[in-house]
Formats: sequence, structure tokens, C-alpha cells
Amino acid sequence: MRRLSTICMFSLCFLASAASAFSSEATTPVGGKLRDSYIQCTAAAHDVAPAMQDCVEKEFKYQDGRLNTVYRKLQSTLPEAGKTSLRHEERSWLADKDKACSLDAATAGQAQRIVPNVCSLKQTARRADELEEMLRNAGTTSDSRGLGATLGVGSQDKESKMDDLKAFATGGARILDAQTGDLNGDGRPDALLVLDPPNKGNEKLGEGPSREVLLLVRDMAGQLQKFAHNDRIVPCASCGGIAGDPFGYVRLEPGQFTIVNGGGSREHWADEYTFKYVPEQKDWLIAKVVRRVEDRETGEKKVIDLSAKDLGSIKFKDFDPSSLPEAELP
Repeated sequence: MRRLSTICMFSLCFLASAASAFSSEATTPVGGKLRDSYIQCTAAAHDVAPAMQDCVEKEFKYQDGRLNTVYRKLQSTLPEAGKTSLRHEERSWLADKDKACSLDAATAGQAQRIVPNVCSLKQTARRADELEEMLRNAGTTSDSRGLGATLGVGSQDKESKMDDLKAFATGGARILDAQTGDLNGDGRPDALLVLDPPNKGNEKLGEGPSREVLLLVRDMAGQLQKFAHNDRIVPCASCGGIAGDPFGYVRLEPGQFTIVNGGGSREHWADEYTFKYVPEQKDWLIAKVVRRVEDRETGEKKVIDLSAKDLGSIKFKDFDPSSLPEAELP
């Protein structure tokens, strides 16, 4: 595949947010609100590791400051119970961030060490976005005690749902993303998980196991059951280039789900795979594929848009993106 053979061309973090140029419908971004100056800096770095690291450090300093500022403002609006709940949530987030972005530095080269730094940057920006949203809600809530209670209940509900899903993350895998929704029209909430296998600590940049995508269906007893899986759709953590993870996000809609990957430096690329439930087959089939690439300096772009007719009848568990044409610039 061209993206793996020329991996250093794809070093810019994919911004999977609602404001993304490639998708305005993202609901679970991996990264937060990164500044245009960061995008311009990484493009100008031309994949040179020290220059890329400088871009990351400058943006992290800004995003970390933004997070600290909004955290203090939010704390000032909460009663004591809410402050305690937010403080515990922040500590839990820090632990999860450190675990998610860990890398065995002893076995990593300079370029590969950029990967956890970019991960930390994206996680920090995303967390700042989340707290800013909480602060906006605080501004529209006349009783701050209500916000504090909501914060505590929301955290408990999130933890309860994650406990139900953690049973499917076996063998040391961690949940990279998890979304729930009615995927087959039976009125029960199903789930889609993206699992990240454990880091062996000796993988080179562009190498490592792909992620596993699990499709979970809820039975009549209310229990989630594994229906199908695919380990060919979401690439490995360092397969997007020196600036980080190519996984973007998953989006669930009634009867269908979409998986998005992306990355790039000067050439920014994104792939979207949509699967729809087919009642006659009682399964999910590939329904749409969109592959994009754009040269950020010249504005030249190419889009490949494939429909179900183009793709044929392929089930989720059998789908392999490597069999499809890639969007490539001359």
C-alpha cells in the first residue's frame, strides 16, 4: 500500500472534529480544537523530526494552558460536591491519557517518540473542548448545584457503560473508541468497539498490529453479544506517520455505522467506510466508501466515491480496504 510505503508523507494528525474539512458530522473526535498555526507548522516541517517536535511542543503548551484555564473557571462555578467530582474525573483522565499515550522510549527512535507526544497533544485539546462545553452548560444553568449533580451522575453512567464493554477487551487490549446505538432497528442499543492491542515495545514506525473493530449486538435479554469483527479497517497506531495515530472516529446512525481514518502532512488524506444493516441478510454490508487526498500547498485534490453498486455485496467481517483503489495525486 502506498500509505505504508511512503509513511513519512503522512505525519499530520487527522482532526476528526465537527469542523473538519473532510467531515462535518463527526461525533467522537480523536483530537480537539488544534490551531491553524499548528497545521501550518507541521506542513512546513516537511516530516523532519526535530521540526515536527517543535510544532508539537508549541501547540501542547497552548492547549495545556487552555485546559488549565477552563478547568479553574469550571471549578469556580461548582459546589463542593461538584468540585470533588470534577477533580476525581480529571485525575482519572490524566491516568487514562498517560496509559493511552505511553510508548517504550528505550526501543523507540527519535521519530517514533513523537507519536506519544502528539497523542498527548490531541487528548489534551479534546479534554479542553469537553470542559469548555461543560462551562457553557454552567452558563445556562441557573443552579450550579444542578450542574454538579449532573457532572457526578454523568461520570457514573459513563463508567457503568464502559464496565459493560470492557469485558470484550481481552488479552491486554484497550478500548480506543466505543459507540452505542440501534444498529439493526430492533430498538435495543448495540455497540461498536475499536480495540487497540497491547504495545510490544519493539515495533518500528509504520509497523505493529492493526486495531480490531468489534460489532456487538444486544440480545432480547439485554446482553451484548459479539456478532462480528474486522482487523483490516483500522491501521496500527504508528501507521499514519511520525505525527501519530491514523484512526479518526466511528459514527453510529440508525441501522448503519461509519469508520474514519486519516492523516497526512502536505498531502492530507482521509478514508470513510460506511456499513448498513440489510434485514434480508441479517448482517451489515459495505454501502459507501469515500477516499480523499488534498495537497495543502497547491490545493490540488482527488476524491474517490464508491457506492454499494460499485463495491458489491461484502459483509463487514469480510471487508478489506486494501482491495480498493486509493486516492492518489500525480
